[in-house]
Amino acid sequence: MAIVGMTAVSALEAVGGDMRTAERAKRAIEVEALATSRLEAMNLLVDQELQSLPDSVKEGKFAPPLDEYTWKATSTPVSDQAGLLMIMTRWHLDDPLGRWIEHFPQTRVLRYTAVATKNERYRKKGEALFPEMKPLEFLQARKKVLTNAGWQSIYQQSPIAAGGDTFPTERFKVISSFDRSRVRNSIRYVDKASSDMSGDYTAAVLMHDMRDGGTVIEDVIRGQWPVSEREARLMQAAESDKAMCKRYAIWFEQEPGSGGKESAEASVRRFKKFGAFADKVTGAKEIRAEPYAGAVQNGDVSLVAGAWNRAFLDEHEQFPVGTHDDQVDAASGAFNKLAEAIGTYDRSLAWVG
Repeated sequence: MAIVGMTAVSALEAVGGDMRTAERAKRAIEVEALATSRLEAMNLLVDQELQSLPDSVKEGKFAPPLDEYTWKATSTPVSDQAGLLMIMTRWHLDDPLGRWIEHFPQTRVLRYTAVATKNERYRKKGEALFPEMKPLEFLQARKKVLTNAGWQSIYQQSPIAAGGDTFPTERFKVISSFDRSRVRNSIRYVDKASSDMSGDYTAAVLMHDMRDGGTVIEDVIRGQWPVSEREARLMQAAESDKAMCKRYAIWFEQEPGSGGKESAEASVRRFKKFGAFADKVTGAKEIRAEPYAGAVQNGDVSLVAGAWNRAFLDEHEQFPVGTHDDQVDAASGAFNKLAEAIGTYDRSLAWVG
């Protein structure tokens, strides 16, 4: 990370006093500042201490000497036309640039994504920025080994709230197995995509309520499938679930409108032998997710280790601002139905917040 060029000192000091650097910043980038005649008097500030910060940053805590860290400029303004130039990798929404924009929203930001997210003047959606140096195949390989938060920051220059307040992903416990004799109730909750061409995903979460008060998520299936394939996969999952679970039901989220009602009713009829029900959801999904989020924040939710874990955690990390939220919707739906089944859900939500 590098911060370059400050001659508008008074403007910088307006935000520099309590500025905090990016969460999980693990490396710095090399920067070459090329000053024009208007910017040639700039001072160049590069602080190597910013290359690696402890994970405690996301909790708002800093170990010495960073506990009282601020940025200071010693130069004096040479012109009321002076400017500030930052060249940096964006690691977090509240990084130096994010804090600057918060105070000066008119700031011009040039963002060059490694992979185009829309059609541009010189490249189409999905094309690499500099294929001669980093071809699309290379970028796709990198995306597979990074968390979504890492990919968005390093390659797309679009930081997201990683490990945010709603679902702090480090609070999920990943386990290799669990004692099935301790399962009280089990639910497979399905959030169906509106159609296979909508860009949405179908997600189905298998969740268990344990006798010790904890919650175990054993399996998640997710995909963009044609209707026939989707129904076949859900049927296969339900058959497997029923063979393993003593007290089991399958729930389908009912989207608003007549189309959502017809789809949910058709699924209930098709999966009747498993104990199938439609869940007519109302209100904001953020509100519906609060009981489940509370359990995650308390460290009461465990995930059985599996290939689905990464995408599941990535989506929770971004909620509610991420591109997709189907897995969160399905998990919160399952949690709420399990809570209703045992009658321990505080419907007043007085404990929230």
